[in-house]
Amino acid sequence: MASTLDLSNYEKICEEVYKVLLEELSMEDQEVKRTISRTVSQSALAQDLDFSERKALEERIFNHFRRLDILQPLLDNPQITEIMANGPEEIFYEREGKIYRSPERFPSTEDLTHIITGFFSKYNEPLSNSVPMNSLRLPDGSRANAVLPPISQGSPILTIRKFTGIRPSLPNLISQGFITEEMASYLIQAVQDKKAIIIGGGTGSGKTTLLNILSAYIPERERIITIEDSPELQLQNRVNWVKLCTREEGPDGTMAIDSGSLIKNALRMRPDRIIVGEVRGPEAYDMLQAAMSGHPGTLCTVHGNDCKSMFLRTADLILSYSKLDYDMILRQLTDAFDLLIHIHRTEEGDRYIDEICQILPDDAKHFSLKTIYERSGDCA
Repeated sequence: MASTLDLSNYEKICEEVYKVLLEELSMEDQEVKRTISRTVSQSALAQDLDFSERKALEERIFNHFRRLDILQPLLDNPQITEIMANGPEEIFYEREGKIYRSPERFPSTEDLTHIITGFFSKYNEPLSNSVPMNSLRLPDGSRANAVLPPISQGSPILTIRKFTGIRPSLPNLISQGFITEEMASYLIQAVQDKKAIIIGGGTGSGKTTLLNILSAYIPERERIITIEDSPELQLQNRVNWVKLCTREEGPDGTMAIDSGSLIKNALRMRPDRIIVGEVRGPEAYDMLQAAMSGHPGTLCTVHGNDCKSMFLRTADLILSYSKLDYDMILRQLTDAFDLLIHIHRTEEGDRYIDEICQILPDDAKHFSLKTIYERSGDCA
């Protein structure tokens, strides 16, 4: 907001703009900007503002009516990778892997609700009492998720994971300390040898980033099919790449399409390699079957605290959604997958690969993990 304009005057100018905009609700953004500029220039409350202050005020008002209000500068900042509004006074953002609290505040819960529901409406996505949770993908690839009360207690919640468009390379990750040169050489060879790999770690640890980078080393002749809940993968140097995304059931009765169905369908599309963006449900069983059906080189991500927990979590998911007994699942996972990669994220926001383990058969335990590289912790 302009430095010499207090909050009450700002709200009064917004009311003046709103009265003008009510006359034509279907205005395009450029016309809205012209209307705001004209109204601000004619307002007695803004006469003492200099040119830069007036332009800042106009942008603030435009963000209020057509964009995300005080959250818009965070969305426009390329250094910010995540935005989290937990309520009108609890706004956080992530920059360079670290979480900060914004000094900005919405006047009330009602204002935040209005901004969020209007934002989703702009993209023709329902968000209301009857549809209190929804997600949408922005034109730049960023992903927004919103939850309204009473599902969220007390206040609406908005989370935006931004897509920066920056494609880091292995040299970048090496210079950042994410991966060592020795690890990088090992993983490049593993991908080229069509080793089946599970990449794990916590939320925001860099699983998808590593998966994107490793994809650059898949031979160009291979046909790749990717399966995701939302299109986050940005595979590098790919020509024959088929992208499949799940779909939730629509309010009009549109049929839901889950990851498991897409994996089954992918097997009919002559894949050389199948990549599953994230395994977290019944698709775990279908992914296992795909990996065992003559499609080596499967790549996927899971959540896990270390290599062993990643492997056992995958086994537990398969157990929950199949009729296989647990011992059989462990044996089949050992046959289907070759490597586990775990990425650690520190409290300070630093990320690095701390474990790479090879999956080996073991007559007594059905599997064993051989530590290939380790930077911290134990891969027992």
